Amino acid sequence: MIIVAAFALQQSVSMADTVVVGFGANFAFTPKIININIGDTIIFSNNSAGFEHTVTGTGAEPMCGASIFTTLGSGCSHTFTTAGSFPFQCNFHAVSFNMTGLVNVASVVVPPPTISISSPTNGAVFAEPASIALAAIVGGGTVTNVTFFAGTNQIGTVTNAPFTLRSTPLAAGTYALTAVASAGGVSATSAVVNVTAVTPLPISASTPLITNGQFSFLYSANPGLNYVIQNSSNLTTWLSLATNTAATNPVLFTDTLNTNTNAASFYRVGLSPNP
Repeated sequence: MIIVAAFALQQSVSMADTVVVGFGANFAFTPKIININIGDTIIFSNNSAGFEHTVTGTGAEPMCGASIFTTLGSGCSHTFTTAGSFPFQCNFHAVSFNMTGLVNVASVVVPPPTISISSPTNGAVFAEPASIALAAIVGGGTVTNVTFFAGTNQIGTVTNAPFTLRSTPLAAGTYALTAVASAGGVSATSAVVNVTAVTPLPISASTPLITNGQFSFLYSANPGLNYVIQNSSNLTTWLSLATNTAATNPVLFTDTLNTNTNAASFYRVGLSPNP
């Protein structure tokens, strides 16, 4: 993209890939002040024939050096690779007509990406050995890889979306999970997600109670783990009645009895697999 700068003498040009600066007309550079980024190029072009002009850097950048331009359209181009402010002038008219200019070159700041862990949720509990499904949501820039960590230990890296990964089995303990996204040479780290792996308790059930048509019993459980309760009339075919995330230990389960039949009813409780 080429932007032709034809502004007042103090006008500033910014965020351009290439800027054209005219010189010669009215013994001035137009524009006089140019704001660009590292890697941008300025084309200096004579827009008034008949007089001798130079575009000479008086600082670290030479611009067109000591070259003399007299013909319409003559000039040079210069690409800026260093941040800073670089003055320049026409050697013939800097004093008499104040034919000077200034290029301000800014570093290009690449904003970091954004990242958050979408799975697991903070506070999740798993049964050991826990192979945890990890997933991250990223944004901003082109993310080239996401690395998951448990504390300072690297779990693994994913280089393509969707950024999902299953951990190796984790022993019982508490883990601070984070994810780091990299994009364009910059990176960002997610907020910490704390999870716990526990050793499952042996499941045992209390003696059941039947009260007012309600059948109930207590079963042992690890708070935070998921349990499925099933029943059967023949100990062969089992029907799932409920899936419960234990909030306490033990857990109370209650079912309404079918008083219209004398068929036997059996119950069992099992630990659900880790998600």
